[in-house]
Amino acid sequence: MKLRLAVCDDEPAAVRSVSAQLKRELAELGDEAELCLFTQSPDLARQLRRGKRFDALFADIDMPELDGIRLGKLYRAELKGCLLVFISNREDLVFDAFQARPFRFIPKSQLKTMLPQVLRDILVELQGDRKLSFPTGGGGTVLLRPERIAFVEAVRKHQLIHDGQGVHEVSSAFQSIADQLAPYDFVRCHKSYLVNCRFIRAIAKTELTLDDGTVIPVGRTYLSQVQDAFGHFAMMEARE
Repeated sequence: MKLRLAVCDDEPAAVRSVSAQLKRELAELGDEAELCLFTQSPDLARQLRRGKRFDALFADIDMPELDGIRLGKLYRAELKGCLLVFISNREDLVFDAFQARPFRFIPKSQLKTMLPQVLRDILVELQGDRKLSFPTGGGGTVLLRPERIAFVEAVRKHQLIHDGQGVHEVSSAFQSIADQLAPYDFVRCHKSYLVNCRFIRAIAKTELTLDDGTVIPVGRTYLSQVQDAFGHFAMMEARE
């Protein structure tokens, strides 16, 4: 899942500092994010009114024109599903901030120490601690997050699961893996391949291309199934 994050602070230096630290922490966690930066809260408000949505918003409280608390209260409907994190020097406003129902409050003086854990809390809240268990043979197991798996490949009697952390050889039957991943937008595209719709960039008659350029064969009998699954996934993503 690619996170949609926004940072809003009337001090440009603060915006740069928060966004830089977010990028560093996300890189360490192996996650990606679309970062939108704002130095004027009315600009953020306009984006919200136009339908822009975020998974988490990091906002200062004390801003001219439209402060963070008023922003959170006025645009509560537009921020539905968005985790609001206040970052401010105004620790005296921490109780007032609860009116906007923030997820967390970070004093600017503690940004470097608190932001890593807050970001991890956000990831757990958004993704849940959702990991699937796959046997690796010899009594071992590997725990993987389904949203990070790009595709599964059957090679002779072995199944290879490809995700952002590498390739994992598991001993489950291919159909068993397909059943396990079915609720997470995976589709069978070939007798030996199972692919995650969120990683598909393009679909052709005999192959599909993933975001990283990987080309996977598409069996003739699976093409319409792949097109239908990807179309449904894209439609659901557009609604969110």
